[in-house]
Amino acid sequence: MKAKIHPFITEYWKLDGGSCFGVIPKTIWSKISPPDEFNLINIASRCLLIESNQKKILIDTGIGNKFGSKFYSYFFRSKIRSISTCIQDLGFAPEEITDVIFTHLHWDHVGGATFINEHGNAELYFPKATHWCTKTGWEWAINPSPREKKAFFKEDLIPIFNSGKLKFIEHSGPFNIEFSILNGHTIGQLIPTIATDKGRMVFSGDFIPSKAHIPIPYIPSQDIQPLISMNEKERFFDKTADCNITIMFQHDAVNECCKLTSTPNGVEGTESFIWGNI
Repeated sequence: MKAKIHPFITEYWKLDGGSCFGVIPKTIWSKISPPDEFNLINIASRCLLIESNQKKILIDTGIGNKFGSKFYSYFFRSKIRSISTCIQDLGFAPEEITDVIFTHLHWDHVGGATFINEHGNAELYFPKATHWCTKTGWEWAINPSPREKKAFFKEDLIPIFNSGKLKFIEHSGPFNIEFSILNGHTIGQLIPTIATDKGRMVFSGDFIPSKAHIPIPYIPSQDIQPLISMNEKERFFDKTADCNITIMFQHDAVNECCKLTSTPNGVEGTESFIWGNI
């Protein structure tokens, strides 16, 4: 049985446009991702709910709401919905979620997995679910490099570990999902390729965060190993371009999906579309 997927957005927010495009000049990237007066561009936190083989699987959980208003004010969040509200809006109960898979453990991907209860303690939104990431990603997040230290919050990670619900995944694991493990953006990032009832779909995570990031040199400055990111992107295009595989963008506030096609100028995205409209 092919999987059914339900994309949803937990919030929109903003990041510095220059940091999102690395060495690419603003005169170029601003034409495809226009910034506001503060040089900030719009970002989405897009997550997935997957129905597959009696499992209901979440991929990533958005930012969450465990920290103070001062922290969140830096990111100009809007249209905020908790992960549990998103799940219920799709017609599912939080207790039905069997697994939560993190593409990686940066705060904007894992923060929504927990909340602060009435006693001031962090609690899992999905206490019956097994929570998954790569072992290398976990080890890196717990002991990060100085450059990436502020991308990981122990307030997000330790409650998951202490719950006894954390497991490590390599390759396909117990799921009908193919995973690529990449190391350019951060160590041990999982990128899922899912065989769905509408064809194969790649959830691109922070590997290719938006349609504007398809060109190989367009690497965010947040990537800790940009040359590796470029090599990973080249290998990915060799496997996916012209293969009728849908790419779903995790952080694109405008474009949800497209396919990849080879052109004389390199790989480009086709006209974008909404998954639910296929």
